[in-house]
Amino acid sequence: MLNTTISTRTGFFNTFGFCLGALLLICTLNASCASEPKTPKAPPAPHEFTPQGFSLDHLRAYFDFQHARIQTLQSDINIRFADIDESAVASNAVLAYKYPDRLYIRGLSKYIPKVFLLVVRGKRFWLHIPRDNIVVTGNKEKLMRPTHIDLEINGFDILTALIVQPLGNIDSHEKTKQDGMYLINDYTKEGEMEWRLRSLWMDAGALDVTREEHFTRENIRYLQIERGGFYELRGWRLAKFLTIERPLEQKSAVITFFDTKINIALDDELFNFTPPPGAKVEEF
Repeated sequence: MLNTTISTRTGFFNTFGFCLGALLLICTLNASCASEPKTPKAPPAPHEFTPQGFSLDHLRAYFDFQHARIQTLQSDINIRFADIDESAVASNAVLAYKYPDRLYIRGLSKYIPKVFLLVVRGKRFWLHIPRDNIVVTGNKEKLMRPTHIDLEINGFDILTALIVQPLGNIDSHEKTKQDGMYLINDYTKEGEMEWRLRSLWMDAGALDVTREEHFTRENIRYLQIERGGFYELRGWRLAKFLTIERPLEQKSAVITFFDTKINIALDDELFNFTPPPGAKVEEF
C-alpha cells in the first residue's frame, strides 16, 4: 500500500483538479456477495464478414451485449497520473461500478480514514473533500468539454474507459481493416446535426476494443483511451491496464487492475450522496 502525498496548487480549481485526479487513491469498500444479476442473452457473434466489412446489426448487438453483461464491478487498482508540469503520482485504490453509469470511490491514507469521496450517478458527480468540508458537483456536459479544465482525470472518463459503451445511433460504413485491427468510426445525431462520437480500434480476432478516441461536436479530440493485457474472468474479457489521456490538457492516468470481481451485489445506496452538514457546495 502506497502513501500518497498531495501537493498544493495555486487556485481552487487547481486544488480540485489534483483531488479529482487522485480520485483513485487508497480506497476501501464493503460489498456483500449475494445472488448474481442475470446476464443478458448473447447476440450472434459479429464474425459474418463481407467484402465491405462486418455486419452492422451484429456489431451493434455485440456492443450492446458487452456493455450490459457486466452489471457490477469491484477491483483493487493502482493508478499513476501526471501532467506536463509535475512529476507522476502513484496510488493504490479500490473502485466500484454499477451498470450503467454509477461509480463510487472513497479514498483514504494510512492515517486519514477519508481523504475524499467521489460519487457519479447518471450525468452528475459529487466530490467531497472532508479536510476542507467542500463538496464540488457538476454535470457530464461540463466536464467532457476541453475548455480550460485543469483535471488529471474525472469520474466520467473512468466510466467511459471501464466498460466499452454502445455504438451511437447512426450506422456508419467507415470500417477498415489493417494489421489485424478494425477501425470503426462511430457517429451520432441530434436533430439535424450529425457528428463523430469516437473512433474505435478492435482486434479482428479477439474482438477486444484496444483503443478509443473521443470527439466533441466540433471534431476536437478531447479523450483517448487505450486498453491492454486482456484476460478472461468467468467468460468475460477484461482489460488489465487502462491508459486515459486528455490531450488538450496534457494529462494522463494509467490504471492497473487487481483482484477484480464482477456481478456481485452492491447496495444502490452506495451511489447516493447528500452533502454533510455545514459543507460548502460549489457548482463546477
